[in-house]
Amino acid sequence: STLAAEKRLLDGCENSQVSARAGSMNEDEVESRPELDQQALDLSSGRFSESSPERFRHLKVLLLSGAPLATEDLTKVLMWAPSLWKLDASYCSLAALPELELWQRMSNIKSLLLHKNLLAKWQDVECAASPGNLEWLTLYGNPITSQPEYQTHVLSVATTLIALDLRVLTDEEHLAVTETGAERRPAG
Repeated sequence: STLAAEKRLLDGCENSQVSARAGSMNEDEVESRPELDQQALDLSSGRFSESSPERFRHLKVLLLSGAPLATEDLTKVLMWAPSLWKLDASYCSLAALPELELWQRMSNIKSLLLHKNLLAKWQDVECAASPGNLEWLTLYGNPITSQPEYQTHVLSVATTLIALDLRVLTDEEHLAVTETGAERRPAG
């Protein structure tokens, strides 16, 4: 069943409606190809700038890795791009995430990459883990992940996860959390 979960995760990435070529295009290349309907946008490595909400509306994949972002910038992304299924906001120096309600509205998101930021509060973990169909979440390299109860807490919130950080989760890991019941937010 762990193997099946890993295959589902990989199949979801390979069989997406977004072409691999579109995912590697920069902003100007995507704009010049209307047939892509802006389903993928790479604004990584500092290329993120304020844009109009219309540019984000139909996005399925948004790469922001390495772009210095404030919480307010990510709030705009979540409001403007409700159809995202993959968001990479790793290496963005994020010290906090937008409010929980915005994350809960992200019903299509399956892959959320937030590793190597500055997230240090349980509230941030809960926000990141809250989208209802989330399958892969990365938070490694954030200060909060050094807490011993990190994985257990993530799994108590994100019950649909197949992979956490850089590894596929086992059925035993999910069952251990289920058997002990949902944990309250750890102290701190």
